[in-house]
Amino acid sequence: MTDELDTAPLPDPIPATEAAATEAAAALEPASAAVPAMEPAPAAPLPAGAGKRNRVLGLTAQAAGVIGIVLFVALAVVMLLGRGWATSTVDDISAGVDAKMAQAVPLIDNASAKVSEINGRVGALSDAADALAAQAAQAAAAPGLLSGLRDQVANLQNRYLEFRKTYGDVRDTAVTALDRLKVIERLIPGFEVPQEPIDALASLDARMQELDTKVMDVSAAITDGPVQKVAGVVAEKAAALREGLTNVITALGVAQTRLAELRAQVASTADTINLFVSIGSILLFVLFLYFALLHYVLFHVGRGTARTPSA
Repeated sequence: MTDELDTAPLPDPIPATEAAATEAAAALEPASAAVPAMEPAPAAPLPAGAGKRNRVLGLTAQAAGVIGIVLFVALAVVMLLGRGWATSTVDDISAGVDAKMAQAVPLIDNASAKVSEINGRVGALSDAADALAAQAAQAAAAPGLLSGLRDQVANLQNRYLEFRKTYGDVRDTAVTALDRLKVIERLIPGFEVPQEPIDALASLDARMQELDTKVMDVSAAITDGPVQKVAGVVAEKAAALREGLTNVITALGVAQTRLAELRAQVASTADTINLFVSIGSILLFVLFLYFALLHYVLFHVGRGTARTPSA
């Protein structure tokens, strides 16, 4: 009996260890189940009405962008067209003024030639009057001599009337040119019509009025009085007339010089105006395109704002 008890095998301890592990696992399962799984936090929703407000702002920005693009592109095109119109207008006015002054040049030359011819005739008249006065002082002058003097004065008057008509054409042409320049003066700030041509024309007018008076004095000197006295008065008035003709010739030369200077100045002024118009047009054109680009950016920003989700 004792031997049987001594030889009986001991129970295996492993099952007890497994049971303990099983019990420990069972004890841990409730704790693990008590811890909830980690989940991402939901995004915070936008305030109520934010999406609608973004859409309204985006559509408004898009509308402003489209309007700005169309407006400034149109202004850029108008600026280019306006530059062409402005330069063409300046060129037309300049060409018209230059054409008028160019017409005045041959008219002044013609007037100067006529004055020179009249001056020669007045010289001949003065010599004839002096000779007649000397002849009348020595002996009785023939009646026909005074008649010949009267014919010379009448011929002189006819020549002077032709010259007066030529001078009228000169003056009208010059005045028309100056009037066109005054149009430029009113349209373009900073431009002023030169005073020298105006003064030269006024001086020429004054000399012509004096010459008119002297020619009338010569005509009035032919009377039916004594030959010696009439011839002396004619010679005196003819000398004064020659002086007046010399003054007119000088004034015509000055006026011609001033008109030539004015032609050069008008051409230079027109070139300067066209240069400033071109530079200003280019600068405004670039500025308008820049504003159009800004509105293009505004349009895209507005489109992005309108697409912003409400949540």
